[in-house]
Amino acid sequence: MEAPEQTMVIAYHPGRPLDGLTSRVVLRTLFHPIYLATLGMFLLIRIGVAAMMTPDTAEQIDLVLTYPATLIGTLFSFFIGFFVNNCYTRFMDNWRAAMIGWSRLNDLALQVYGYVQDRTQACEVLRLMNAANHLCYGDLAGQNMINVCLRRHLLTEAEATKLKKVGGPPPFYMVSCWALEKLADQSKANPVEKMYVLAMDKSVIEWRQQTTLLPMIQMNPIPFPYYRNMVLLILIFEVVVAFKIALGGFTPLGLDAKVMEIVLDFVLFAAISLLSISLFLTSTYLLMPWQTAYHSKKALRPSSEDLGVKRSLTESLVRTATKVVKQPAEETTDMPAEYFILLPLLGHRRLFEDFAMPDTPPASRSESIFLKPLHDIDAALVTHFVQTDSWRMMKILHESFRNLAPSPRDLPYVPPDDRA
Repeated sequence: MEAPEQTMVIAYHPGRPLDGLTSRVVLRTLFHPIYLATLGMFLLIRIGVAAMMTPDTAEQIDLVLTYPATLIGTLFSFFIGFFVNNCYTRFMDNWRAAMIGWSRLNDLALQVYGYVQDRTQACEVLRLMNAANHLCYGDLAGQNMINVCLRRHLLTEAEATKLKKVGGPPPFYMVSCWALEKLADQSKANPVEKMYVLAMDKSVIEWRQQTTLLPMIQMNPIPFPYYRNMVLLILIFEVVVAFKIALGGFTPLGLDAKVMEIVLDFVLFAAISLLSISLFLTSTYLLMPWQTAYHSKKALRPSSEDLGVKRSLTESLVRTATKVVKQPAEETTDMPAEYFILLPLLGHRRLFEDFAMPDTPPASRSESIFLKPLHDIDAALVTHFVQTDSWRMMKILHESFRNLAPSPRDLPYVPPDDRA
């Protein structure tokens, strides 16, 4: 069965609940195979009861189902609450680790800017740490990011050759060690003071701790029996509710009245089933927060002729990034993993870009490859960020944010005599 289309971030306005109920995400839920299967099951049960059972038989079975239905409903209510809560906890653990890792990388950039006077050395440290960040997320995605690091001027050819050595240490681990070596190099004409090295060493270590926590969380999922029991319970719940609605109040009616009764029963079951299935699908989404949209990935997979480079974490989105004008305005493609590697890199490049200008004094100029111009592919990806749901959420915040330093003409008039 095809995986449902899901992304890490889906934009919505908290103050407009009706807009959320009519979004494309809700429509995807309505056409989900599990939900459609439950509706088909109910129609079979309801039509079978109407066609083959007498009122007395239906009433007797309904009485037998009363206690089991109450028990199953109670169990389902409690179990789905605990299940969603545990899945949400895992989601927040992932999110918190990713955010702390990103923050520590930015902390390191500030420290390097302030403490490392040799600008080439400073850019080399950030180059290697951004390469380590790329490679770490590549490991999480099961993809080799060395070629992407070469394209983004984060690795040299010699460094890439060393990292490709079979049986060597994890590439991201090795690259972060190189960064620490460059940081602690006391042979420079103006070496970094040791107490500053210790401060930056702490940022690197905390980045490593948080970023490598992501695959550790994934390798230790919620115990399978817990997940299996949730699946079994929701299946039993759907079947019991279907029989209970089909049998309840069954009376011999004319054809028109019977059709109307079946329609009303179908609407009632569809509403209950939509709620229960939505809770379950929400839980499975929270269990795998890094999964991408299946349909987007399938539609946006470029050919080797289009790129001429190996497919990687970002390259499945290049075709859309380079053809943004052809994409409908309401369509967005979220790139959650790319945010955590490309946006820090862009911020760090801008922080040091003045040191690569031709008019920069030689003593302050950086000769690092870190500040070379971006490849056209990456430049296109940068422009495509404004089409993502995450960017839309930021725009919603901007529109609803409290006023900062309002214009005097927007303030109420206070007579001079009443002013403090």
